[in-house]
Amino acid sequence: MSADDVTETEETEEVEDTIEDELDDDAEEEDGEDFEEEFDEDEDEDEDEEEDGAGDEPVTAVAERVQPEGQRTFSRDIEGMPFEIGTGLLAQNAAASCTIRYGDTMVLVTVCDDAGRPGLDFLPLTVDFEERMYAIGKIPGSFFRREGRPGNEATLAARMTDRPIRPLFPKGYRREVHVVLTLLSSDRDMPADVFGTTGASTVLGMSLIPFAAPVSSVRVGRVDGKFKAFPTYEEIEESDLDLIVAGTENSIVMIEAGAKEVPEAEIAEAIDYAREVIAVLNDLQNEVAEALGVDKLEFEPATADENVLSKVRTVLDGEGERMLNAVKDEGFRGVDELGRWVTAEIDDDEIEYADVRRVIEEVVKAHVRARVLSEDKRADDRAADQIRDLSSQVGLIPRGHGSGLFQRGGTQVLSVATLGAIGDRQRLDNIHPAQFKTYMHHYNFPPYSVGEARFLRGPGRREVGHGLLAERALEPVLPGFDQFPYTLRVV
Repeated sequence: MSADDVTETEETEEVEDTIEDELDDDAEEEDGEDFEEEFDEDEDEDEDEEEDGAGDEPVTAVAERVQPEGQRTFSRDIEGMPFEIGTGLLAQNAAASCTIRYGDTMVLVTVCDDAGRPGLDFLPLTVDFEERMYAIGKIPGSFFRREGRPGNEATLAARMTDRPIRPLFPKGYRREVHVVLTLLSSDRDMPADVFGTTGASTVLGMSLIPFAAPVSSVRVGRVDGKFKAFPTYEEIEESDLDLIVAGTENSIVMIEAGAKEVPEAEIAEAIDYAREVIAVLNDLQNEVAEALGVDKLEFEPATADENVLSKVRTVLDGEGERMLNAVKDEGFRGVDELGRWVTAEIDDDEIEYADVRRVIEEVVKAHVRARVLSEDKRADDRAADQIRDLSSQVGLIPRGHGSGLFQRGGTQVLSVATLGAIGDRQRLDNIHPAQFKTYMHHYNFPPYSVGEARFLRGPGRREVGHGLLAERALEPVLPGFDQFPYTLRVV
C-alpha cells in the first residue's frame, strides 16, 4: 500500500468516525436510543468493530411510510365510483393545491398569484394543462425523449378550464393568477380534461384569491339510451352525444358539445342531468373550502377618475356617430383611435391617453346600449332580430383540391381542403388512446385579418381551439374510415 493510500484511509476513517459520532448524538437527543452503523475497512476491521460497538450482524434502518400531517381526502360517489379531492400532500409552497382522482386518473392542480404588471386592463389569468407521458407508463417519442410544448388535447383542456373560471373573478381584478393542471396518472379509460374546472375552482376556493367559487364541469354521454357522467373513451365513441357543461350553484357558465344530430329537447335533458352532477361536485368543493379554506383578501376595484370621466363625456357629447363608427371596427382598434382623438380634444397636460382609454369604453358602451333599447338599432344600424349579409363561393384556388369562401358582413373565412392517402394521416403521441388521426382542421388568424401589423408566429391557443371546435362539428357528418379510407386536411 502506498503512502497516499494510507493517508486517504486515515482521512476516510476520521470522516466516518465524525459522521458516526454526529448520528449517535442526534439519535440520543431525539429518541434516547443508540444508532449503530458498521463501517468495514480491510486493515482495521477489528479496531473499527470495537470503536463502533457493532456486533456480528449489521443494524438495518427500515424507512416507514409517514402520513403527512394535514393530508386529507374528500370524496363523493359519482356513477358508482369515488370522486376524490386530496389536499396537503403535494405542491405545499403553492398558494393552494389539490389532487383530483377518479378511477386511476389523477390530476395535480395548483394555483399561484403575484402582483400584476402596471397598466394592465384585463385579468392576467393563465391556465396550463401539462400532459406527462409517465402518466401512462410511456416514454415520449420525441428526439429528446421529454415532453415539449402542449399538444392539441392539452391546449383544449387548458381553454376548457379557463373559460368557466375567468368570469368568476371580481371585475377589475388585475393580479397575475397561474393555474397549472398536471396529469399524474391516466388509466386511458376516460378523458382527464373535464376535471380541470373542478380542480381549479377547488384550489381557488382554498386560497386567499377572491373568487366566486365553486364551479364544476362534467362530461355527459349517452350509453344504451341513458345519460352517463364521465363516460369512457369507448363510450364517447359509441355515444351520439358528447356534452361538457360547467356550472355554479345557481347557473350554467359554459356548454361545449359534439353530437350526431341529437334533437334539442334531448340536449336540454342532458344539461339537466349534468346540473345534478355539478351540484354534487360543488357541494364537495364547499366541504373542502369549509375545512381548509381561508378568509379571502378584500378587493375593491379601482374607480374611474371622475375628473377624466367628466371631460371624456363632455367631449363625446353629440358625437354619437363617431362612437358608433369606433365599435364597428374589428377588435379595439376603433376605440383606440377614438381615445387618441378624445385625448387631443381635452388638451390637458395632466391627462394622458392611458387615463382616457381606461374610461372611454364605459361611455361608448352606455351610448350603444341606450341606442339598442330606445331605437332597437345596433351599432351598424341592424335591428335586434336582423343578421348580417351572408354569402359563399367555391373553387377560388386553382390548384387546391377544394376551396370555399364564406362571408358574414365584413368577416371572411377562406377554407382550402387537401385529400391525401392513408399514409398522410397524423400519428398521435399523447395520452389519448387513439394512435392516428385522418381528419385535421387547422385554423389560422393572421394579423392582417383585423388590419394589424405584427409578427407572424405559430398558431396560438385560440387558433388551436377554434380549429378543433370546427373539426368536432364536422366529424359526425364525414363518412367513416371503412367507407372513405383517406386523409383529409382543411385549412
